[in-house]
Amino acid sequence: AHLGSWELSFSTGVAIWSEETCKIYGLSPEDNIQSYQSWVSFIHPDDLEYVLGVTKEAEKAFRGSAFHHRILRKDGTVKQVFSEAHIEFSDDGKPIALYGIVHDVTDMKEVEMALNQSETNLGMIMDLIPQSIFVKDYSGKFVFVNKAFASLYGLSPQAFIDRSVREMMPVKDEADHVLQQDREVISSGETKTIPEFVFTDHSGNVRLFYTVKVPFTIPGTNEKAVLGIAMDITEQKNAEAERGKIIADIVQRSKDLEQFSYIVSHNLRAPVANIMGIAEVAMLPGLKKEDEIELMEGLSGSVKKLDEVILDLNYILQIKQGITERREEVKFSSILSDILLSIDNVIRLEKVIVESDFSAADEMLTIKSYIYSIFFNLIANSIKYRRPGIPPVIEITSARNEEKTELVFKDNCLGIDLQKNGHEVFGLYKRFHTSAEGKGMGLFMVKTQVQTLGGAIHIASEVNNGTEFRISF
Repeated sequence: AHLGSWELSFSTGVAIWSEETCKIYGLSPEDNIQSYQSWVSFIHPDDLEYVLGVTKEAEKAFRGSAFHHRILRKDGTVKQVFSEAHIEFSDDGKPIALYGIVHDVTDMKEVEMALNQSETNLGMIMDLIPQSIFVKDYSGKFVFVNKAFASLYGLSPQAFIDRSVREMMPVKDEADHVLQQDREVISSGETKTIPEFVFTDHSGNVRLFYTVKVPFTIPGTNEKAVLGIAMDITEQKNAEAERGKIIADIVQRSKDLEQFSYIVSHNLRAPVANIMGIAEVAMLPGLKKEDEIELMEGLSGSVKKLDEVILDLNYILQIKQGITERREEVKFSSILSDILLSIDNVIRLEKVIVESDFSAADEMLTIKSYIYSIFFNLIANSIKYRRPGIPPVIEITSARNEEKTELVFKDNCLGIDLQKNGHEVFGLYKRFHTSAEGKGMGLFMVKTQVQTLGGAIHIASEVNNGTEFRISF
């Protein structure tokens, strides 16, 4: 145990050291007769002032002392020792001797220093790791956090110790949810993975984390805790979302190319073929005046048709090339009022009933002209394809869902056979009812403008049972 003893007589000034004490100080057992001065000579020079100060204070107060210090043996070896001394009093209360122990704690100190260094190294490694690491006990108090975790809150790691998760997370429901997760891990002893944990840091940035929580025992105790490692996957998710947008854009452009190819081969080819045919006939000799007039009327009609198609294509390309208008706060209720006022005569004539509810969401930062066009085309479509003898009923509502604004247009009109024509609903120049005039531009423009604003549109419809368009931004 490397534990020695000694006794010093005040009357003689002689100290008797035990064999183990002599061994600790590097002396032979025969050198067991020592003095106070000889003991002082062994004290390490760097500790001398401290040791003498402690012993003098004890001497003045007539009390014992206990302290750690270093000794320098004759062979130059440095030892770490713990010394403890007590005063022996005579029957009449006078101090007559000093006795005590000396404990060689060099090995323990070296182990302690190694552990401290190991903890320092581990702490440095933890702080260098970019992942956020934390340890919490069952009550939700932080036992450890690294710099990466503390930086999310704009604080130092020390600011977290012994503070509860409820203190650190301002939203009570979120804190309670996290605490419940931690307790499940501690109680069950099973690892828990949270694939996407949404967190708003101290700068207001919304970040996504992949978090793993494992059961943990706090060192030096039997207290159960939870160890968590959170990896920031915000950039990864943003990159995935960006890739998704790029793929969707490529797919859409491919569809657009198919659409334009169809238009060129059909809607442009027909008037061009007519013009070429008329030109050939016009070059024939001996045409009558009335034939020339008829040819010119046909030529004029074909040119107008060709011009209409080119204008339509130009308008579509302008929308697809990008938004140049300024975004502003647009009120759905105001847009609807303006449209209903502009077609008031049609509303009255066809006895159209328009019901709306924008209480959930009435405003959105967007392009006003696009929203107006979307509303107008869907309302006009419902009126145009009304069921004979049945007044059109159009319901328009809004909703706020997570980070999305949703618009729903629902009517009681003719409807569309989606099994037969669902893939062509939003196609250019696609018409599914011949009972009303039109060239099949409305729904194509609606979808184009919705997508240009970063939204999506879905349709649900049954023949003679109405149609519902659901738009989300």
